[in-house]
Amino acid sequence: QDGQEMREVHVEGSREGQASGQGRYGLSWTQLDGERLSQDPDWPSGRCWTQSYMLMHDLLVREAIKIQEEGQQEQQRSQVRTGQEDVSIRDSLELLRREVFTLCPMNFLLGGIVISTLLTILSFLVPWVQGQLVDAAVAA
Repeated sequence: QDGQEMREVHVEGSREGQASGQGRYGLSWTQLDGERLSQDPDWPSGRCWTQSYMLMHDLLVREAIKIQEEGQQEQQRSQVRTGQEDVSIRDSLELLRREVFTLCPMNFLLGGIVISTLLTILSFLVPWVQGQLVDAAVAA
């Protein structure tokens, strides 16, 4: 029965689009025929359309999960081959301590932090002091 309905829709649609050579939604009839799920070789036939659709959907989701897992496994294998590992924050901090801080003497680093902090504080204090001087001059 479903096949008969599909043929009727196809014939009805072909009458509507005969002049333009296109079916519904601006697609050619060949493309529309290819989009029908019931023509897929994996389509579970012998059931109602809804049940077949749900089984097909489940099949496609399982295949997509399998493909995604294969890609992740291949990525992990390539990372192991190249010596790369999953990077965590702890690993990044250890690398920073081990590589960067050993190149820079700690007393210079700490001195730079202190001087930078003082300059930042002064950059905010200078306008405040200037404002106080202007207020005192205006008040006098």
